[in-house]
Amino acid sequence: MIILLLGSFILTLAACDDTSDDEKELKEFVTDYKSKLYNIENPNLLNEKHPTKVSQKFSRKIEPYETNEVLEDLTLNRQLIIIPQIAQALGKKVKLQDISLEKVKENEDGSINYDYTMKIKYYDDESENIVKKW
Repeated sequence: MIILLLGSFILTLAACDDTSDDEKELKEFVTDYKSKLYNIENPNLLNEKHPTKVSQKFSRKIEPYETNEVLEDLTLNRQLIIIPQIAQALGKKVKLQDISLEKVKENEDGSINYDYTMKIKYYDDESENIVKKW
């Protein structure tokens, strides 16, 4: 089963002689952030927990990356519990495998728009599926 999730974001990169270094840093940053949202080592720990508790757990993981306003929006829209609920329903662990970035547009203000594609692995001791999300 392959599903793709496309994400977009805008980032302002400081002027630098080596853009590839900036993009490498960007990929590391996005990978770290998305790993905190997607990696679930033990879906059974989420069993019988109220969705609010699960959302709070994942909200704390990404606090360093987001403003309070964005965290509130993610919580109210239940976006922080989607992956944990899938992991619980499937009884599978979840791990971000890879992220690829594609530069979409360089803006006049110095910001750059990117699209990204993530490969996410759902697995247990007996099987695994790699899901592409963009």
